[in-house]
Amino acid sequence: MTKLKTVIALSILGSLALACGPTITPTLRGGTTGTFSLTAPAIEPPKLTEILSPNSNGRDGVAIDTIVLHHTAMPSTAANIAKFFQDPKSKVSSHYVVDRTGEIIRCVPDDLRSWHAGRSSFQDRPNVNNFSIGIEICNVGDNIEPYPAAQVDAVIRLTAWLAKTHNVPVANLTRHRDVAIPAGRKNDTSDNFDQKYVYKSVQDMLAGRRPAAYRVAKAPASYDPTKLTYTVAPGDTWESIADDLYDAPTAAPALRQINPGITLRPGTVLKRLVSYR
Repeated sequence: MTKLKTVIALSILGSLALACGPTITPTLRGGTTGTFSLTAPAIEPPKLTEILSPNSNGRDGVAIDTIVLHHTAMPSTAANIAKFFQDPKSKVSSHYVVDRTGEIIRCVPDDLRSWHAGRSSFQDRPNVNNFSIGIEICNVGDNIEPYPAAQVDAVIRLTAWLAKTHNVPVANLTRHRDVAIPAGRKNDTSDNFDQKYVYKSVQDMLAGRRPAAYRVAKAPASYDPTKLTYTVAPGDTWESIADDLYDAPTAAPALRQINPGITLRPGTVLKRLVSYR
């Protein structure tokens, strides 16, 4: 490359650097260095549909600084979950539900308080609903059902956008199991949800870096998420089981309906809900 061509090339690269974002310094042929910008993944509002829930209330001026991830604990779709949230009798909701397909449904606007965390505490602050956004991820939560790539990508993009919009630090991305009280009351998100990958990917997007590729696990060939059961523990009631599984004591009648004639005794095996309707 002639000296004149080198000067022109570096001038062009320098102009691009001024116009764009994060930069790196590559080595050009002959040991010459220059600066140019790489295209980083944009954090944009995700595509979503709305099925709004009445189960919400005002935040009373409390700022959003936390995002809580949940799983839905049943094999039904995001639309089915959202329609359950539409029922005032359910007394439960979340801000967003992410389907296995990657579809995102908004159920409660961010500026309102959804009813997703229940009895909870985070960083020594009670009532996590007051300062958080809740995201439900469609998964039965048995530590076997895989989280599809499209779903994980949607969770990452939604979470990154919310973190950017509300200035939520990555340290304040958490799971329901980590905020529910008493400790051990909840198990979502399930053990096979790769929270480290999701958190790192959100961090990468916020820093203008492209996340690493996601590897999807495979379920056994005979796996059927519609055949899940629950074993009754001492002290269980229909309402407490519905609350533990679905965060909704109001789902107890539906549980009783699919388990007719059963008296709750420790060790009794119950069918679990496939959907709310």
